[in-house]
Amino acid sequence: MQNSLIEDNVVLESSSEKLKNVLKKVMVKAKRSGIWWKLDTIERGILSLSTKLDIRFTSMKLLRSIVHIVKEIGKMLSLTYQNYLRGLKTAYNVAKFASENGYREAKDWVKDKNFIVWWGIFLNPKTYTK
Repeated sequence: MQNSLIEDNVVLESSSEKLKNVLKKVMVKAKRSGIWWKLDTIERGILSLSTKLDIRFTSMKLLRSIVHIVKEIGKMLSLTYQNYLRGLKTAYNVAKFASENGYREAKDWVKDKNFIVWWGIFLNPKTYTK
């Protein structure tokens, strides 16, 4: 009985160390890409403390929040999101110019995600030359 508790404890510690290593890699990617500062202060605190403190990840609320933050960082790292951010201002200006010059339906272009992403791709040659 005591032997199985020790084995469970060893497995738990090794898995929490693996999780800490994964979180450190995610933090490095987020910091290098500038996404780190777009996260809430609480989210940054959760990630940084979970990598620095000697804790076991047994709380389901903590694990859910960490998974949510990592998914959010992954979404922000995607090319589609980056192209969306890059093309948003240009798409707005194009739609505004077209609607001011007589094409009334151009106001709806700003609501079209594909139109905005297209402008982001167009403005960033690295995305379509890969």
